[in-house]
Amino acid sequence: MNRLTLEYWRVGLKRRVGRWSGVFSRCLSEIRNELWPQTTLPEDPYGSGQVRHPAPSTVIDIGGSHGQFAREILHRYPGAVVYSFEPLPECFAELERLAVNQPRLRPFNLALSDAPGEADFNVSAFNDSSSFQPMRREHLEAWPNTAYARTISVRKARLDDLFEAGRLARPIFIKIDVQGHEMAVLRGARRLLAASQRVMLECNFARLYDGQPSFDQLYQELKGLGFRLDGMISPLRHPDTGELLSTDLIFYKPELVGQADGSVDESAQREA
Repeated sequence: MNRLTLEYWRVGLKRRVGRWSGVFSRCLSEIRNELWPQTTLPEDPYGSGQVRHPAPSTVIDIGGSHGQFAREILHRYPGAVVYSFEPLPECFAELERLAVNQPRLRPFNLALSDAPGEADFNVSAFNDSSSFQPMRREHLEAWPNTAYARTISVRKARLDDLFEAGRLARPIFIKIDVQGHEMAVLRGARRLLAASQRVMLECNFARLYDGQPSFDQLYQELKGLGFRLDGMISPLRHPDTGELLSTDLIFYKPELVGQADGSVDESAQREA
């Protein structure tokens, strides 16, 4: 048998092995799915994976920052309209530039709270740490580059004064990232929250800002509005000790959601 014939048989055998290997792998996959059905959902970055949240039609982005959350929402939910609130002029300018080519993004140069008017706002050297609330030593110890650099006057408003819930397309998803000012935002948004399906808000476990709410305060406030806790995402840890300092909490209304197996939570609907 010459070298050409040997090479022919070698290539042919390699192809057959590859083909049968693929068939064998598919058979194993089908057997595995039959015996152990897959229960994980397609990745939802704003949920635990155990609750099937509906795609939002309206997203309220409170603390728009540089537009990172708005970009992700616009990409993942092509039918959603995003209302983004940001008090810092330089960050609001970024949102305006993003909105030029994103007609579904509506930016507002406003802070949200529990009363309208104007108020002093602390601007951090790291914009995302800016807040109405005084920053504590614990925050600076973990992130020394976040000290307040200046104070500016900003306009503030109540969310309930800006929107009528009945005029917004549902489901409604509200995201709150306001550095310790969460309870004031919630107090100014109770009517809209009552009409919303999902809420994501930051919760600090360490004392990072004066006046920040505890986990229990946030939990009880949202539970009183009919929400349930889905889970926690995006943990923020101390860069040296690894201690959990902060995370985002996901709350949801039991209506119009499913479980990981795709079933509807009928008992929750009856309770609602």
